[in-house]
Amino acid sequence: FFFFFSSRRRHTRSSLVSWARRCVQETGINAEYMGFYFWIFKSMQASGFQASKFPYTTKHEELKKEIAEVLSAQEKSLESRVASMNEQGKALYKQCLENNKKVVEMVTKEKWEEQTAEADWSSYTVKGEDGLICLKSVAKIKATPIEIMAFLRIEKYKTEYDLSYLSGEIVELFPANMKIMHMIFKGKMFVSNRDFVAVQYYALDQKDGSITSSVSSITDPRVPPTDDPVRGQIYIGGFIFKPISSEVTEVTYITKMSLCGSVPGWIQNSAVSNQGKNV
Repeated sequence: FFFFFSSRRRHTRSSLVSWARRCVQETGINAEYMGFYFWIFKSMQASGFQASKFPYTTKHEELKKEIAEVLSAQEKSLESRVASMNEQGKALYKQCLENNKKVVEMVTKEKWEEQTAEADWSSYTVKGEDGLICLKSVAKIKATPIEIMAFLRIEKYKTEYDLSYLSGEIVELFPANMKIMHMIFKGKMFVSNRDFVAVQYYALDQKDGSITSSVSSITDPRVPPTDDPVRGQIYIGGFIFKPISSEVTEVTYITKMSLCGSVPGWIQNSAVSNQGKNV
């Protein structure tokens, strides 16, 4: 969904790209924990795209199909879809509503410290009382909220922006824009593979077309933790897709997570801090 651990080395003269790599090199951290954002906003320069241009259009059949499914799901009222779920689903739905509220509150209320400021992309961090680093990234993409959401839902695209993504499967799909996912990511160096079991949810605002999504780890007996991969913990994560014109969307991303296992704290915090700089 939203938590990525990879890097893709490209030859580019972008000063921002070079700066990101130097930061990684100087801190002794390889780029295995770099995140999705830098790829989608900056690495397109190496492929001839403008930084603000979304590289996938509705001409892609997979994207067209996913957009149609997202829109079709909204035709039936959310209330009726929730009512059709079992008790576990209803309880998870309440949790997801709280998660979405938490995403919005974190975006607006936390005292974020700016880390990167560019014309079309910026990133911020804040250290929680528990010592974990939270990340926020904000950028503009030339695409609609529905297009971006549909793109993120397509399994085949994941390896294009995350080289460490090994596999993902839907544990359970619910009718109310919600699903339980099991995701496995490849580790590097002395950090072993990690997996996450999480509930994912998104809400579409019919008034302005914005989308708020959230993800958080849950315990599910159908996917018990193992020694390899090591089970990670997503405390909260999510996106806010807000249209600022008919063609451009402001995207805000937050995450607070732990790799768990035997990972030094400085690697954990550096991993989250650098998630917005993937190349």
